[in-house]
Amino acid sequence: MCLRVTLVFLSVPPQVLGSVKNKIELFAGTQEDFPTLLFKARKYLIARGKLDWTDSPGTVPPLRRSDTLVRSRKPSLGELILRHTHSPTRARQAAQHALKQVREGQVLHALTGSSMFKSSAEKQNEALRVKNAVYCAVIFTEFLKELAAIAQEHSVTSPFLLEGSEE
Repeated sequence: MCLRVTLVFLSVPPQVLGSVKNKIELFAGTQEDFPTLLFKARKYLIARGKLDWTDSPGTVPPLRRSDTLVRSRKPSLGELILRHTHSPTRARQAAQHALKQVREGQVLHALTGSSMFKSSAEKQNEALRVKNAVYCAVIFTEFLKELAAIAQEHSVTSPFLLEGSEE
């Protein structure tokens, strides 16, 4: 018989919530304008919630994908060169594209690791990561408020009080 250690090491809700809180605080410490972004995100979500309530119940708002998800991923230099090695015209085009990327500094960024030469895709990914973290922080605080309200409700309405009213 095998002992299931996964059951022994499960985290309890306060540990999970504390871990999420610590991750949010660590990320917020690295961002200079995190409080401003947090305020704007709250304001946006409140306005969006008001719009959702004013719409008729049968209508579903159209989903809008962000530009980073709609655009296809930029191919790397290696992918461009390896993909077109069998066609001379495509190989020439790939070489021209690679030379263009070198001129724009993308290869220099890969070699130096400098943030000064970040490509637009990297900047968009970073912006998306910050945006997701800000919305996570807003939703996390609202979730904690709801959880506290439910816990308070359960503490006030004990099962003993409910049994007495049914009789």
